[in-house]
Amino acid sequence: MFGTHSTIGSDNIWVPQHLFKSVYDPSMNRLWAHWLDNSDDAKVCKPISYAELIRHTRIQFLPDL
Repeated sequence: MFGTHSTIGSDNIWVPQHLFKSVYDPSMNRLWAHWLDNSDDAKVCKPISYAELIRHTRIQFLPDL
């Protein structure tokens, strides 16, 4: 995820290679994410686990989970 990246505009705004949306279910104390390439031909795949989201982003969004 943190490899090369492209930019757009005169201010060189960074364009992410991937997009994600995390979903948290408080009744189950469970989080998962939908991970998607940022491309015109990207296909929606099955959700990834919270542990895998942390591996991809290097961010622990909910430290107590």
